[in-house]
Amino acid sequence: MLMVMCLTGSFAPSLARADDDDDRRTRTARYVASAGASAAPSLYWADSPIGNIGGAEFRLKNDEHFIEVRVSDGSGLDVHGEIGADLDGIEQTSETIAEFCGRTEAPIELPDVDSVRVIVRSGSCDGGPALATSGRMKVKLSGNP
Repeated sequence: MLMVMCLTGSFAPSLARADDDDDRRTRTARYVASAGASAAPSLYWADSPIGNIGGAEFRLKNDEHFIEVRVSDGSGLDVHGEIGADLDGIEQTSETIAEFCGRTEAPIELPDVDSVRVIVRSGSCDGGPALATSGRMKVKLSGNP
């Protein structure tokens, strides 16, 4: 069995599904593995042959400046998550905008970027264990909090 992992791979579009309503756009994506342990380099590969590894990338519309995230992991536990974007213009990296445990508590304001990544990690989540396996993430994007 051949297993391929990419250290913070390229910004590739995710296979995310969109549902629009009046003020918010909802996107969903599945992931098949975590990005690794918290505080370690991310193992991330959107749209790999076996699915999104480590999270997913979401393209933004011009009027979308806020994000809310909820992750449902197959482990049944809340998992450590990060919202990141290419803030320095080096497309191979993603800088962290915010971190969350299971879900964001409130809408997170985004910098002026074209897309964001939601990264799922294993490790501590609010002081408890967070063993990310595979699961689904739901993202709400909007122009207002």
